[in-house]
Amino acid sequence: MTRLTKTSFFSLLWIVLLIPAFADLGALPSFAPDPRQIEHLRRTMTLLNTSTPEHRNTVRILFYGQSITLLDWWVQVAQSIWYSYPNANLIIQNRAINGHTVDMLLRDAESDLYPFQPDLIIFQAYGPEQAHEQFQQNIHLRTCADVMWQNDHYASWDGEPGEPQPASPLTPTNVNWHSFVFLPNAAARYGDCLVDVRTPWEAYLRTNRTSRTNLLQDVIHPNADGRQLMADIIRPYLAPRDGFVSPDPYNSQGVHTYRVGDQINWLNGALAVPFIGSRVDVIMGPGQSIPLTAEIDGQRPSALTNNWVFTRTTSFGGSGFPALLRVDSAAKLQAEHWELTVTAALGNNGFAFALHGSLTGDDGVGTNTMIFRSNSGRVVLHPEDWSLQYSVPGFTVSWDAVPLGTDTVYATPPADDRIESVITVAQNLADGFHLLLLNATGSGTPAIRAVRVYSPAERYAATYRGPVVEFTFGRGAVRQLQWPAWLPGWQPEQRVSMDPAAPWTPILDDPTLIQQKMAVEVFDDAPIGLYRLRFAGGFEGL
Repeated sequence: MTRLTKTSFFSLLWIVLLIPAFADLGALPSFAPDPRQIEHLRRTMTLLNTSTPEHRNTVRILFYGQSITLLDWWVQVAQSIWYSYPNANLIIQNRAINGHTVDMLLRDAESDLYPFQPDLIIFQAYGPEQAHEQFQQNIHLRTCADVMWQNDHYASWDGEPGEPQPASPLTPTNVNWHSFVFLPNAAARYGDCLVDVRTPWEAYLRTNRTSRTNLLQDVIHPNADGRQLMADIIRPYLAPRDGFVSPDPYNSQGVHTYRVGDQINWLNGALAVPFIGSRVDVIMGPGQSIPLTAEIDGQRPSALTNNWVFTRTTSFGGSGFPALLRVDSAAKLQAEHWELTVTAALGNNGFAFALHGSLTGDDGVGTNTMIFRSNSGRVVLHPEDWSLQYSVPGFTVSWDAVPLGTDTVYATPPADDRIESVITVAQNLADGFHLLLLNATGSGTPAIRAVRVYSPAERYAATYRGPVVEFTFGRGAVRQLQWPAWLPGWQPEQRVSMDPAAPWTPILDDPTLIQQKMAVEVFDDAPIGLYRLRFAGGFEGL
């Protein structure tokens, strides 16, 4: 992964300055982001725009995707953010992975994305649209992030752009379907910002009468000119704009801050905070430096299974590919270093291995072709999560188990009161009702200013717009259900009772594609017929 701090930023700046200015590329037709898309970045833009020398808002930005996102255009975008918002306390990282399509990133995200808890995600990847759908849901159900979804630039297989044609419905087999139909509709449903890269990219090629290959270094990756064009398309979405000063980014749509002495108060050396959410932070302020013991629902945070995560595993063969997309667990974890050592090659890309934990010790042997559960239960590996293709005996793969919170909060006045000093007590909790209890271990008033809670479910409910099943009448008892074709993986279901406990029955007939809609006929002779769409991943839309 790549993290851009101020030190690394300025060390990279000289590289950026060597890249030709956009004027050398040729003319870009008049282009400005759709302001309706930028509205979907309101929380991030408000955090950036309201940062002042006296109060520097912390903004966590994550670039995620595959090899295209690793190219240096992201540094140029980060550079622009640094210069545009000098008063913001920016934490910018790039955790993209070469060659990992969105269906692989779904599993990589367990160690890469959710523990980082970004305020803004800038994302582009290829892969199945059903996996894109699942990824969007996961992001919004597990973070409160704003999301910028980039559609695709012109690759070699897209052909040369011609003159604009009259608008006509695109079908899923068209090369423009993903960029101009699926992603815009998905972004609209989830309240995300669609970054339209493809339209200005095509306009640039057509206006300058140049081939798409002149912006590529191979069949898909942009060359230096293409990377400059990419940066210049994306940067305007995050440029300073008037009006982005509300709502309060710390008290709206899933993020709530409770101030000590206002909404919450100390009582006999204890601070009890009931909350609804999945993450809870403690914010330092004036007071005494006093250690505090923390409990969530009567348990120490370290005892909560969800409050732990495995880091990304080491890569293999210089590829940058993690050897495992994901490492699971079926038991309580502890802060520990893990090593897996290949012991024998078995042929057909199979191999045997032994597992060792720095505290657990030797924890079992297995192969990459079968589900492996370590003796302690602390490590569970699935065959589909292996990307390792380097089965030489003696080769090792390592990772760490790390907590997402803390059992002890060391309340200390911040060294720089302009920047919030934040300690996360717990995250990745079930998004519901919890009770935080902080107990002071000494006398005096602990240096805690506030407690902040994040509830992705609340934010999701405020921004998500579910799909609707259209119902058309036919002859007799035959009815037709229709739903948009840009809903891959959604299953129509039927129920014949208003009783909430009555089961929903999947409609298993293969639907027919009619332009941009899927359609299936149903025989509706029941007194009442209820219909819905349910995503294969378990999410329901009415």
